Amino acid sequence: MSYAAWLARLLIAGVFVAFLAGKARNRRAFSAFAGSVRELAGVPVAAARPLAVATVAAGFCVTAAVLAPVAARYGLAGAFTVVLLAALCRRRAQRLPCRSVADRRARSAVS
Repeated sequence: MSYAAWLARLLIAGVFVAFLAGKARNRRAFSAFAGSVRELAGVPVAAARPLAVATVAAGFCVTAAVLAPVAARYGLAGAFTVVLLAALCRRRAQRLPCRSVADRRARSAVS
């Protein structure tokens, strides 16, 4: 495998690590993420936390799959993408906070 392909895989894994760090860095961040999952997915409060845990677990799986063999990589990344797109299409008209690393930096720069 070429160095460029490995670099691309590491960059993609880095994006997912940043995603996981933003969502699971502490209880407060995870609770905020679970609240946004509830709003985005339109699920009851009782189902929001398990769905948020499943989302973070899927992020770990995709991060590992990026560095795994081709079949696992495309299978897990594809499943994650389908679930993400389904959630986005379902709640397209709603405006929700991002809760990403860049979003936090922008808010702290404004305040």
